[in-house]
Amino acid sequence: GSGFNDTMYGSAGDNVLTGGSGNDAIYGLDGNDRLIGGNGLDTLRGDGGNDSLYGGDEDDVLHGGAGSNFLDGGNGNDTANFESATLAYSIDLNAQRAWTSQYADTLASIENAVGSGFNDTMYGSTGNNVLIGLNGDDALYGGAGDDVLHGGAGSNFLDGGNGNDFVSFESAAVGYSIDLNAQRAWTSQYTDTLASIENAAGSGFNDILYGSAGDNVLMGGSGNDAIYGLDGNDRLEGGRGLDTLRGDGGNDSLYGGDEDDVLDGGSGHKFV
Repeated sequence: GSGFNDTMYGSAGDNVLTGGSGNDAIYGLDGNDRLIGGNGLDTLRGDGGNDSLYGGDEDDVLHGGAGSNFLDGGNGNDTANFESATLAYSIDLNAQRAWTSQYADTLASIENAVGSGFNDTMYGSTGNNVLIGLNGDDALYGGAGDDVLHGGAGSNFLDGGNGNDFVSFESAAVGYSIDLNAQRAWTSQYTDTLASIENAAGSGFNDILYGSAGDNVLMGGSGNDAIYGLDGNDRLEGGRGLDTLRGDGGNDSLYGGDEDDVLDGGSGHKFV
């Protein structure tokens, strides 16, 4: 490719495709391909065959596709994406492996992962990871580090592990009730079980968020949200919408955001 933003497609045979500089999109198609992103924010798709993908510098997204692949993110904050998979995956960022009953991918320098539309099991590493389950009833384990867990549609188990961890429902199609004290999140369709989750981000709809006895960050997002910090020194952010924020106990910071909000600091020293 050039030093600009390229789009490259392989063939049914074995190809070597090199993007060079720029933010490139490279598609291997069939065959056992070698895809090299180079500099830039690249998206590499191996598609069919046993492929080798090298992201290079900056933050890249690598889709191995069908087959047993090698996915090397290189420098930057890189993501292995399995959203097009036709069956569930187990993904272990600590061991740098991803596998199904048919395929086994070897990973290198991968910090984040996106699962399939099925029931996935995902493990983070000792660093800071983003794990996204998508559809299906997924089990996500952040491990050490400050992690962000997106369960997606379905009834999921989300365990932050050690560190200061977030559960996020920003991509949800409905509003959520999230209770960090009870370590649960639910809608009329789904119930997520949480463990070792300190912070939460709501959906783009009308959410209800409760903190815990510890220090929490609670973010409502869009929608008319009700956010209750409970005890601890909390940070509450309403975002867009007509929000109600209540700090309760502790020294809290409340940020209403856009539109007309109601802020109640509660006891303790507050920034409102």
